[in-house]
Amino acid sequence: MWLPHWDNNQLIHVSKYHLQGIGDMPPKDIDNLGHLLTNIHRTSAADGRFHNSDFENFVKKFVDIYTAQFVVIKEKREHLEKSLSCIRKVSSHADVLEARLAREATVLTEKDEGVNNILM
Repeated sequence: MWLPHWDNNQLIHVSKYHLQGIGDMPPKDIDNLGHLLTNIHRTSAADGRFHNSDFENFVKKFVDIYTAQFVVIKEKREHLEKSLSCIRKVSSHADVLEARLAREATVLTEKDEGVNNILM
């Protein structure tokens, strides 16, 4: 049994259906991505060699890749946020030590001047 190719609205509907599984994506981005995937399919399928199932597999594979990359990026972001927090903590501690060193240098200079005044 042969089924005709889906029209644009059906392709968009199918792509949106599969893209709904992506959790953190806003509805507007899902809509835009549905149109993008449909246009990619239409452009690639101009010669008619691609079928409805090919489009559905294409969208599913896109969702799988997107989800995997989202997890990787989220982990990297968390790692970078922890690193940045550590850097801020160390920087704050370094500022405190630098201020303490400046006070000690001032005290040492004043002691040297006092000793020089006594000796002279």
